[in-house]
Formats: sequence, C-alpha cells, structure tokens
Amino acid sequence: MDCAELTLFQEHAKQSDALENVIMNKVKYICPVCKGALTTSPRGYICSQCSWTYEVVERVTLFTQEDVPYKDEFTKPNLRVSLPLELLYRHLHFYHWNEKCFFEDNVRNGDILLDLGCGGGKELFRRRGAYCIGVDLSLKALVNAATVYHQVARCDMLSLPFEDNTFDCVISSHVLGHIAREKKDTLLKEIFRILKKGGRAINVIETDSLNPFIKEAKRYPTCYQKYFIEREGHYGLELPSDIIKHFERNGFTLISCKKGNAGRVPLWFFVLYFDNEFLEDFPVPVQKKVCFAKQLWMNRYFRVLMGFFQGIYQDTWGQWRTELDYSIGISTVHYK
Repeated sequence: MDCAELTLFQEHAKQSDALENVIMNKVKYICPVCKGALTTSPRGYICSQCSWTYEVVERVTLFTQEDVPYKDEFTKPNLRVSLPLELLYRHLHFYHWNEKCFFEDNVRNGDILLDLGCGGGKELFRRRGAYCIGVDLSLKALVNAATVYHQVARCDMLSLPFEDNTFDCVISSHVLGHIAREKKDTLLKEIFRILKKGGRAINVIETDSLNPFIKEAKRYPTCYQKYFIEREGHYGLELPSDIIKHFERNGFTLISCKKGNAGRVPLWFFVLYFDNEFLEDFPVPVQKKVCFAKQLWMNRYFRVLMGFFQGIYQDTWGQWRTELDYSIGISTVHYK
C-alpha cells in the first residue's frame, strides 16, 4: 500500500469511526417525516418505514436539506469565562449576564436536554446537563456545536426527530420570536411531545410590547418593519401574555416568568434601532437620546457601567413595578 492509498484508508477509517460514534448515540433518532424507526446505512440513517435516508456530515445528522447562513458571531460556541468574572457579573446583576444566570438557575445537573436553535452551542448546558443535544438549521453552526454537545442535528423544529417523552428539558434562546404565529402551536406540540412527564420548557423569548419605546417605533411603520422585524427575523412576535396563553393551550403549566427590558429600555437600544436613515423622522428628544447614547457607547468604561445599571434596574424596578406586556421579551419556565 503506497502513501496515497494509506492516507485515503486512514481518512475512510476516521470517517467510519466518526459515523459509528454518531450512530451509537444515547438518544436515538426517529424519522421526522413518519416518526418511524431508523436503521444505519453506509452514510448515516435510513427509515425502515418510509425509506427516507439521512446523511451524517462532520458529526451532524442532516434531517433537512435546508441550510440557513448565519453571521459568524452566531455560529461560535458560547464558552465559559473565568469564575471570578462570572461571580462578579451575577452578583452585580450585569445586564448581559441575565440570560446566562436564568439558564444556570433552571437547568439541573443531570438533565437530558435539547437546545432548540443551538447555534454554536453553549458550554453551560454541557457542563450542567448529563446529555446535551443541539438542533439548528445552520450546518456551519452545528459543526461547531458538535465540539460542545453529545449530539447535533440539522432539522426543522416543527418536526423533531426524537421519540415521545425523551427529554428532561427543552431549551430555546431567542428562537420563538422567529416562528410565525400560525406555526407556534405546531412547535409547542412538538416540544410537549418530546418532553418527559414533569419535564420543563425553558425559553428566552422575544416579544411584541406595549412599551413606549416600541410604540414610538411603530409610529414609523417602514422603519419598524425594516429594523425591528426584517433585520432581526422576528416574524412571530406576540405580546408576553399571549405567548403564555399559547403555552397553556398546548398543555403546559407556567412555573416562572421573568420580564425582559421592562419599563425603561437600555440606552443603547436607541442606537441599535433608531440610528439609521429614518432618524430625522423621529422627534427631537429621540434624536438627542441617540446622539447621547452613541457618545457613551464609544467609551468602553461607560458601556460596562450602563450594563450594570441596566441589569440592576431590570432585576428590581423592572420586575416589581412594570406590567408584563410592557416588557420586551420574557424568560419562562413551563412544565409538562
């Protein structure tokens, strides 16, 4: 055997070992089309019932041919920072750490968990969960997530390739706002189906809102559609109270709900959403806030201070004194 043949043989061996590792998964896949059992094939899986075949590429099982391109920042794994910094951010209520704290408080050690719309994966879930699976529509993100999670798959979230009563918790972060309203019941039914009895749906959800910030933006429909809906891909926004009712209609019971960006929104939101070609159409007070926020945002020390101030405000006054539908986003835990 010459060098070229040896190299080719080694590559085939590596691919075979990788494929075997995927096929020996602790959580078995089922066919998302007919829910039939899957058997192994030379390249991945084949459904014994409807004969659909599913390829495995770089440890990612492909249950759909759709591949959604993401910005690079959304394909990278979310890794742990130093423990002292984590403690500082948590105890001083740093705004950008709120979501991480929410998941830390609600994901239990030993959970078998599914991360819906996992992106590049979160080290926190792997650290706390006994067995972690991520699903998404971006192959690039899933290849990175495969270095963090035990299993990853590219699939349509409206037809998940898992058996009933499989997971202790199903998690999503900024996903439900991307699901059209008419499709939300289908997704929630799928989540309910794959959760064990007593299992938890843990979600950070983008929402519509009665907040004055959103009301001001809606006065300019073209700007609102372009920068609040289309740019973010938020085609399924609903008021927080309506989202909770959606879960309840599909059999879930609410355990906890934390408001996000309730009352006074972060100052930098004015830059993110109003600093564009429509700025001159907004009232002078809004224009001044945009100018002021830009000046502060250019200074990294002020950025950190704003993060601490906003985090403390949201965890106190925002939670205690603001009505639910005046929040822009909620973090909820429901159980089956």
